[in-house]
Amino acid sequence: LSALANGALTLTADATNSGGNPVARFSTTLTQDQTAPAGYSATFDQDPIITSTETAVSFTFAGAETGAQYDYTIASDGGGADVTGNGTIATASDQITGIDVSGLGDGTLTLSVVLTDAAGQAGSPAYDTSTKDTARPTVTLAGPTEAQSGAFTVTLTFSESVTGLAQSDLSLVDGTASGLSGSGTSYSVTVTPDHDGTVIITLPEDSAINGGGNG
Repeated sequence: LSALANGALTLTADATNSGGNPVARFSTTLTQDQTAPAGYSATFDQDPIITSTETAVSFTFAGAETGAQYDYTIASDGGGADVTGNGTIATASDQITGIDVSGLGDGTLTLSVVLTDAAGQAGSPAYDTSTKDTARPTVTLAGPTEAQSGAFTVTLTFSESVTGLAQSDLSLVDGTASGLSGSGTSYSVTVTPDHDGTVIITLPEDSAINGGGNG
């Protein structure tokens, strides 16, 4: 049947009995599909993938064949067990959501997706990549080690360049902050004690973010 186009086919059979009389005509229909899924793509919806998104990654199809089965694998060049999944395509632009890649190491994540139609014909894999970066910056606060009689300077040194740090982010007990300055990995602030005693200075988590968006 290779000369016939894909789609609905009708088979009709004519026969006669031993006396030469025609029997009732018989016909049936079937569907021919000689073409594997093709022309589809799949794209990560997050790039980079950071701490706040690594348990809810998604990707979106384009040009997918409705009714086909999809099988995907996500691997990282940073190690970890591959993440796999499958399902059935409902629309050409299906979005596959809720994928947890927290078990994969930081690095380049590669998505590979294959569509297989109802006839069992598999298309060529569609690929996409995204960078996973879940390393959170750290910070060290340092000030004078001896007792101070007035305002003093505290330095904030981050493990990598950050942005978004505000003076209001600092939490102080028995003191106030003023004059925050700096950029990148190095900042400083002036601390004025309220009275004699120990001043406690804290920078809560997520007060600044690195280039990948990790707090």
